[in-house]
Amino acid sequence: MDIEIGEPFYVDVFEPVTPNKSMRPRFMIAYRATLKDSTQPFVLAPDEIEEVRWVGRDDIFSIPMWDEYVKMFKVYFGVS
Repeated sequence: MDIEIGEPFYVDVFEPVTPNKSMRPRFMIAYRATLKDSTQPFVLAPDEIEEVRWVGRDDIFSIPMWDEYVKMFKVYFGVS
């Protein structure tokens, strides 16, 4: 992806809640980013990442994700 990285808009340290409690703390920095060419194809190598999806304001409460990601999206979309 050819993107332009903007300013960070969210920073957090959290411990994911999992059944086995074996996950280490996570440090998250979320940046605003812009596609340089909105027509470019979005293609990732099969071994690069488990899942990718576009998330809109109306999706943040219906997609299963860690609470910390919900907090980050609330900040991004200005939702209380």
